[in-house]
Amino acid sequence: MFMTYCKIKMIEENTERLVCRSEMQIKDGKLIEPINDTLDILNLEPNTSMEYGFMFYNKINGEWICQIHFEIKRREFEISYGTKENYQGKGYMKEALNFFVHWIFENTSIEKMYALINDNSASKHILEITGFEYEQCDECGEWFVITRDNC
Repeated sequence: MFMTYCKIKMIEENTERLVCRSEMQIKDGKLIEPINDTLDILNLEPNTSMEYGFMFYNKINGEWICQIHFEIKRREFEISYGTKENYQGKGYMKEALNFFVHWIFENTSIEKMYALINDNSASKHILEITGFEYEQCDECGEWFVITRDNC
């Protein structure tokens, strides 16, 4: 059984073009608002349908651009991500994912992150340029992994 635990403060940090906030809690597909400034953001147990994540906003106008969320479902620390359609293809997810990967490895004891791709060449490209490596293909799709040592 996988279990990862780390209590952290809510974050708000900047990248070159983005503001990142650790404000995403999802339970059964519904967003849950944090109730205070400390969130058990990595208190993950397998298959609880609980996900956490970071939202990224445009630094200039505050508009939501993309998000990265994580859970323990099929792998120990599995990430998913998405970008608002009008911001796709402009490097925002690359910037967000690069920030996210480095932040997780610098602030937690997580050793590996996994991502699953299903026939999405743009998403595969973003993973590869961020440092993820192809691991295997199974009935779920193509798995990619990045380790603390390869970050």
